[in-house]
Amino acid sequence: MPQSPRIKPLAVMLLLLVCHGSGVLAQDTLPKAGAKSGFRWEVGFSVMPTASFRTYVHEGTFGLGEHPNAEELKEEDKYILGPHIGLTSAFFFHSNVGVQVDAMYALKGYRREAERTEWSWFRYDKNYYELHYLDVPIRLVYATQGKKVRFRASVGLVTNVLIKGIDRKRWASSRSDWVIETDEEMEYNTVNVSPIVSVGLDIPFRKSLGIRLEPTFQHQLLKNTNQDLDVRYWSFGLLFTIYISPNNK
Repeated sequence: MPQSPRIKPLAVMLLLLVCHGSGVLAQDTLPKAGAKSGFRWEVGFSVMPTASFRTYVHEGTFGLGEHPNAEELKEEDKYILGPHIGLTSAFFFHSNVGVQVDAMYALKGYRREAERTEWSWFRYDKNYYELHYLDVPIRLVYATQGKKVRFRASVGLVTNVLIKGIDRKRWASSRSDWVIETDEEMEYNTVNVSPIVSVGLDIPFRKSLGIRLEPTFQHQLLKNTNQDLDVRYWSFGLLFTIYISPNNK
């Protein structure tokens, strides 16, 4: 039976389309010559102004339940402001996923203010509980790719190594204007652990230079002292980082 003269040209056109489509797909999926792998690393300097406060917990709990006397102290207790400053490094083993390790000085604590309404030698007194730490966060990082603005999120654990704990007291007399101030070094456990989470933006100026802005929260899990009225410190702040990525040129 004779074939239609249109079948052969149609078959040739279909073959050409399949070949062309296969070539385009291969260009999109196969690595190009000289293309970079997903690995890159970043180093930089970070500073984070933070608000720090505390949670009172029961003896033996894991930092989630408040002490029964905590309600009486909440009206007197206030947060303090303090810096976190240090160096940061991140290693991306995939284009979007990596590990970040930092080393930062961190000030945590709270203050207690009480005004005396009954007769007293003192009109008010203030206590500043300041803990100076070396924080070493290790985080798993997810970062999108883009030329202008990138989304970035991380979660991990911080090892809090205590440098010094200070109880700074200040009294004001009710009969004159004189003030007494004392500093007393306090005994705290040397090491603690804090979960940390951050979500923010990565803004590259060039391929190898950029800044990051990340709201960041952390809260201690372990006991700070051996007392029944134990305090776990937390902090929240805006982490600002300027970084370079030497192998991302």
